[in-house]
Amino acid sequence: MKDRAKWILMALFVAGEEGLSPAQLQKAIFLLQKAFPNLETLSYNFQPYNYGPFDVGVYHDVEMLADNALVELRQRGGHNWSSYHISETGKKTSELLKNSLDSDAVLHLTKLVKLIQSVSFQTLIGSIYKKYPEYKKNSIFKDR
Repeated sequence: MKDRAKWILMALFVAGEEGLSPAQLQKAIFLLQKAFPNLETLSYNFQPYNYGPFDVGVYHDVEMLADNALVELRQRGGHNWSSYHISETGKKTSELLKNSLDSDAVLHLTKLVKLIQSVSFQTLIGSIYKKYPEYKKNSIFKDR
């Protein structure tokens, strides 16, 4: 497993049964990377995209985790995308992995994921644009 994929697994572990949407996962990893810029194991290259910071590598890493039965992709009714959830194997792996990762970053990620799960998509994107306006450049999202 790539070092950076460990952070995706940890994000889905702390997300619990609710899991994360693709946008929620992208933004959680982006915000973690911004908060811990010197974390060598976190190496995504986020670029301004339709809904703010985006790196296709996040999706590639999720697919790799799913291929290894650590993550489950579940179709959400009425949506054309799947949500991401930790599998039973992923939970066991995460428990072991947690102690090898930066504890401050794990705690911060836990808080980030819970916050992201508690706000609307509009609030999430709007707050990122407010703090990081350079990621609004290619946006199709309209502030309300």
